[in-house]
Amino acid sequence: MPIFVLVSNSLTLTVNSSGNNVITFIGRQDQTTKESVIGTHQFKYFYDIHGGPKQGQNPDAARTSAFYTSNVVHDIAYRYGFTEEAFNFQSNNFGKGGKGGDPVLVSVHNNSKMNDAGFYTPPECVKFFWALLNSL
Repeated sequence: MPIFVLVSNSLTLTVNSSGNNVITFIGRQDQTTKESVIGTHQFKYFYDIHGGPKQGQNPDAARTSAFYTSNVVHDIAYRYGFTEEAFNFQSNNFGKGGKGGDPVLVSVHNNSKMNDAGFYTPPECVKFFWALLNSL
């Protein structure tokens, strides 16, 4: 199933998985996913469940999915009061209070070992996600 995402930092449209609320990457923060067709602001990647996490489009599909999901959670939490004044995670708070410069960092398919994806909210906390023992 393809994933489509329109990315914005609220000032301009961006062309990678790095926005105002979250940056998704593999290994280093500059290893983000680029739009699948230049100039479209679409991220259309297919995840192949039969391939490995680093094969084909799987890395881009994972980063895109994590980026989209993190932004949706951010937007829902915002509606329930997790705003700039409540110190939500954003690069730019647009003068609405709180402290900016702290987007969520999501690292997928890390290079260090298996089962090492990360959800970071520097400097506040670090979360790690793990696969189930039985595969799909």
